[in-house]
Amino acid sequence: MNRWVVILLFLFVMGCGTDAVVEEFQQEADREEVPVSDLKDNAHTPDSPEGNLIKNELENQRKLDAFMEKVTGGVPADVRIVRYTTEGAPIYTDLSFDGEKIDFKRDTRRDKNGNGGIIKRTCKSIKKEKTQGRTTYFLSCGIYGKVELLTLMYEEY
Repeated sequence: MNRWVVILLFLFVMGCGTDAVVEEFQQEADREEVPVSDLKDNAHTPDSPEGNLIKNELENQRKLDAFMEKVTGGVPADVRIVRYTTEGAPIYTDLSFDGEKIDFKRDTRRDKNGNGGIIKRTCKSIKKEKTQGRTTYFLSCGIYGKVELLTLMYEEY
């Protein structure tokens, strides 16, 4: 009987000791520095939700502004914007202008918590609305109404 108590006590102590080592190892891993060059190389890719989300939204704004200029000039153009869910899943939105109409496609298949499908629309125009503290880009898609592409919130000083 004493032998079993000693064995159980030994296993208990070993089990508790292992947690301390793992916790200590984790703390050391958390303190490791990541070279700045590694951060720059992987700052934004469609499959990397760890990228800087503010930078991503500003990049999307830049892309939509350039696309709008081409649409206004009647020049065919294509653009892809990538947004991320709160869980980090990418949502792809593709716009294609052929000189007359805008084809819209939103791919949510990587969003495990959403409906995970592809939505397609044919739209007439793209617009940008600026209101106090907000800029919104949207498409006018006939019977489907407005389709929001991007909303940026900011503080006015």
